[in-house]
Amino acid sequence: MMDITQVNYSLNDVEHFAMTNTASQIKNEINVQLLSNSIDQIKTQGTDMIRMMELSVNPNIGSNVDVFI
Repeated sequence: MMDITQVNYSLNDVEHFAMTNTASQIKNEINVQLLSNSIDQIKTQGTDMIRMMELSVNPNIGSNVDVFI
């Protein structure tokens, strides 16, 4: 037969495990969301940089070479 203190102790263990597991899951979900936001920001910055590089090119420069001897 199980003692009532053992039942109480077991319930505390289960409650502690559930709280710890939930906290861990929440922490993981927050980390995943932060990484997702960082990746989105990096993609946006990369796209913006490519657009700026394309706009900075002057097609009239470098098409002719002047050679003097």
